[in-house]
Amino acid sequence: MKSFKLLSFITLNIIEKSLIFLFPFFVLFISGNKALFNELEYAFSISTLLILFFDLGLTSQIFYGYKKSLQKDKFLINREITYIFLLGIYSILSIITFLIFNLSSITILILSRTIYFLISNFYYSYFRLYNTPNTFFYISIPLQLLFYLAILFTNYFGIKIDLVPIFLTFSISIFFYFLFEISKLQNFSIKKMIMNIKESFLFSYPLIINFCLIALMNHFGKIYSFNYLSTEQMFDYSILQRIATIITLVHVSVYGFLVKQIYNSKNVEEQIEIFKKYFLVIIISSIFLLISVPLINLLFNYNLSSKLLAIFIMGTVLRSLCTYFETYFNSNNQNKLLPFLTILAASIYFLIFFTFDEVNLNTIIITFFISSMINFFSIMLVLIKRKILFK
Repeated sequence: MKSFKLLSFITLNIIEKSLIFLFPFFVLFISGNKALFNELEYAFSISTLLILFFDLGLTSQIFYGYKKSLQKDKFLINREITYIFLLGIYSILSIITFLIFNLSSITILILSRTIYFLISNFYYSYFRLYNTPNTFFYISIPLQLLFYLAILFTNYFGIKIDLVPIFLTFSISIFFYFLFEISKLQNFSIKKMIMNIKESFLFSYPLIINFCLIALMNHFGKIYSFNYLSTEQMFDYSILQRIATIITLVHVSVYGFLVKQIYNSKNVEEQIEIFKKYFLVIIISSIFLLISVPLINLLFNYNLSSKLLAIFIMGTVLRSLCTYFETYFNSNNQNKLLPFLTILAASIYFLIFFTFDEVNLNTIIITFFISSMINFFSIMLVLIKRKILFK
């Protein structure tokens, strides 16, 4: 039964994440516009950084808070109401900004996508803790399909495909979210909400710093490429990163299912067995991607470098392992150590990045791999020294 639950969870997770992952390719396929594809990649990267900051630690703290809470259902309801309150503030501020300033389409897309995925990320954890993780996907997958339909309808009616139908779909989804959820705020206490946010932020601020630095290293190459490299170079980098990101999709699926077991288990042997399951899936996925390069080149008429993709995949695997093992800092309430380790990796990343006389596709990917490797080994060293690995 557990194997079936794991399989169904992983399958639905991969479907949902694949719909998100493939959407820029779908837009590219329908529009044939590489510049539009690059705009989407750039907007999504900026949005990812904003999501990590504006969450204010509520999603990061929810597992630890749930673990410590004696009234677990009440805790989850309380956290949901707090999150609705926070999202309401962000939405109101976004609307005011939109009405006052003449925002570009790409800025509106960044804002709407940020709020949309703040909602999505919270409920991913929320339903996982309620032991009904698949419920999230029954809502999320149809919503993701709406973005594809928006592009298809735009193309069908002969309207130029740009960012407008995309940010409109995000905005409409957010509107209906509040339409259904706003009633939960009837008896809320602003003082209590602020206290919850403060508690989560004080617990999670080391994680927020850590995640933001990691995300900056993951996305800086794309942001730099959009602003300083040619459209073709930006496009090539985005394609390689998107392929390597499949490892991240697999990581999120498996880790998302196992994270509750990791937090609840204090038996070292059980922890090792959990990791073995996780690592096996990651390795198989990596091998599959590497041997698929010739087929990808053939089907899509690309000229991808197997060597560069292999380096990118290895860096992505190391990043995924970092995320997995960072759980032990969180579960042992030693989050304050994480920013120092990530600052070290980020410092080396930017030092190497700007050391090269010419920044190009090769140097960006090599820099990503080196920083990932340093980050991984520093995390493992501290976990072993602190004797909290698999504990």
